[in-house]
Amino acid sequence: MQNTHCARLPRAQTHSRLPWAIASLVPHVKAAFTWTIAVVCLFLAAHPTAQAGEGDLDSTFGVNGVAYTGVSNASIASPAPSMLVQPDGKIVVCASTYDADAADFNMLVARFNVDGTLDTSFSFDGRVSIDFGGGGSDACTSIARQDDGKLVVLGFTDNNLGSNNLFAVARLNVDGSLDAGFGNGSGKTTVSFTIGGTTSSLGRSVAIQANGRIVVAGSAVRPDNGRDFAAARLLPDGSLDSTFNLTGKVTVGFGLPVSAASTEGAWALAIDGQSRILVAGTAGIRFAIARLNSNGTLDGNFDSDGRATTDFGLGAAGSKAYALAVQHDGKIVVAGQADTSGTGTPNIDMAAVRMLPDGSLDGSFGFQGKAIIAFDLIANGGDRANAVVEQSDGRLLFGGVSIGAGSTAVGAIARMRSNGDLDLSFGASGRHSYDLGFAIPSAAFNSLSLQGTQPVSCGVVSLGTGGSDVIAVRLQTELLFANGFD
Repeated sequence: MQNTHCARLPRAQTHSRLPWAIASLVPHVKAAFTWTIAVVCLFLAAHPTAQAGEGDLDSTFGVNGVAYTGVSNASIASPAPSMLVQPDGKIVVCASTYDADAADFNMLVARFNVDGTLDTSFSFDGRVSIDFGGGGSDACTSIARQDDGKLVVLGFTDNNLGSNNLFAVARLNVDGSLDAGFGNGSGKTTVSFTIGGTTSSLGRSVAIQANGRIVVAGSAVRPDNGRDFAAARLLPDGSLDSTFNLTGKVTVGFGLPVSAASTEGAWALAIDGQSRILVAGTAGIRFAIARLNSNGTLDGNFDSDGRATTDFGLGAAGSKAYALAVQHDGKIVVAGQADTSGTGTPNIDMAAVRMLPDGSLDGSFGFQGKAIIAFDLIANGGDRANAVVEQSDGRLLFGGVSIGAGSTAVGAIARMRSNGDLDLSFGASGRHSYDLGFAIPSAAFNSLSLQGTQPVSCGVVSLGTGGSDVIAVRLQTELLFANGFD
């Protein structure tokens, strides 16, 4: 926002044929309008945060826009942390932290107040550690909130099984304590998938259906070391729902040749307005999405067999999907990354596709349903979208990571208009990168949500002291000129 708005005051004019009573009011209206604009200008000058551009860090949140959980042992490798915003504006993040005494990792769940301070009504200090036992490591990848305020946390645990992992699901009460009404009194449960004798799976995303049933999705390992999409549905007590594919579980393969990229599997989950379940990820080197009916069967009305794949047809490294959102109009947005180099050295950029509810590409979005977002902070630097969310006005926010100078990963957010064009009112030409000043920031933005109109995100950062912390950030939104007032 430029202060030149304050200088360009409209020039009120009178018309000689206006009745005297009306014409005599014009100078007063002009004076009142001028006074109002002057007050606004004085307010902007006195309140620097009001002049911050859209996408800048909101300095009123946490410490200069960044909130810290206060741990120093967060996992800085995969899996990335996740987050949600409660209806009361409080922010919940989940990640993984290292337990030095047990020499393994536990799930971490933390809750912030609206202003970015830790919520001490949540487990006394704002933080909860969840250990699935068995001497193995546990990772948190996703979190969802029930209508009653309880939190469902998903990830995976190796349960001391070595290379074999299980979906790990826990439910917390509003105060952060484990819910004894879930998982046979423990507040925790696991789900296993077996394909051709191989039992190993990674839980990536969780969602709550309108009837309170819990849907979890991720990947299950095949005997050839590739991965299929995997989903399960739990009853409110944590037991498997036998009305979902008879067993409570389902796996979906795309029939593509095994390659290194095919091990990416499924990463994101969403429930649409008809209670259908969408799971997105990567198959081969393509974006892949499956849609299931509420009973767990593939939906034949989605791309004829319930499965759709698409690529960008550019570089040899192909494309990978990590995020999914169902718009208010039912259209489906899948986001991730694509190699745009054509030939030679890969150049990885953020990428997005939008599909119509029948699984076909939406030609009104980008170029034939596809869009590329290049940050290119350095030559051939990698950019990736880890999250996507739709604003109430239909614009789309993409959160992720971009590689900057010194191969340092920094947070990256872009905003598109509904047609797939970059929104030039956001950041620099629709894009904003964030070097938060840490020694080795790592994948600073991994999840994305809205606190009112303001975007919030989370990540893990190296503190430069040998430790790592989980953070949340909040971005500035222009409210005064949001409706085009000039």
